[in-house]
Amino acid sequence: GSSGSPVIDRTGSCIAVNAGGATEAASAYYFPLDRVVYVLDWLRANPDKPPLPPRGTLLTKFLFQPFDMLRKLGFTEEQEQRVLREHSAASAPS
Repeated sequence: GSSGSPVIDRTGSCIAVNAGGATEAASAYYFPLDRVVYVLDWLRANPDKPPLPPRGTLLTKFLFQPFDMLRKLGFTEEQEQRVLREHSAASAPS
């Protein structure tokens, strides 16, 4: 899968890390990059502690973004149609 892959904005900047997805729903979940950096900094600063930051410190909210919201971010109608076709083909009974 693509978990762990960078999420790149239109300018080429990494803004998040892919945390997982649900192919049945054509959706994905992302960790904002500042939260990933926070955890890496915590791990570097606490080498003698168990390799997990304290629970609840990721401060991450998962948001569902419909296609019309993605369009404001540069996602085109053609891209939407391709995703819908691929999702429809992948979820069709075999």
